Amino acid sequence: MRDFLLGAPFPNDVVLALDIWPYKDVLPLLYPVITEQLPEGICRYFFYVPGLLFFLFVGADIPKVVREFASTGGVVTVDLGNAGYFLEFIKQRLKANSRGPKIDAMFKEIVAIRASKGQGT
Repeated sequence: MRDFLLGAPFPNDVVLALDIWPYKDVLPLLYPVITEQLPEGICRYFFYVPGLLFFLFVGADIPKVVREFASTGGVVTVDLGNAGYFLEFIKQRLKANSRGPKIDAMFKEIVAIRASKGQGT
């Protein structure tokens, strides 16, 4: 990657993919980089910023189907599967973390503010 940043071609063992969030309601959060080891010996990194999901695949045997969605080739996708996976990932993370009374009070306040502005939950 360093060579690429210095002007060399994009590495063959790296694929960057970008998904636009497919839902009207964009999640108002930033999620740090998540690392996953895929069965093919590929490492997948992904992160979310409001409205965009970024995926970076690293490995010698990245499948052709992944390469076809490389944003370095000008492809940007809207993928319900990736968005669903990320939503489920976030739900599981939220369930795993215990919340205290201050966090619960903050969420109640957010719901009340949204309700008063007609935004719902």
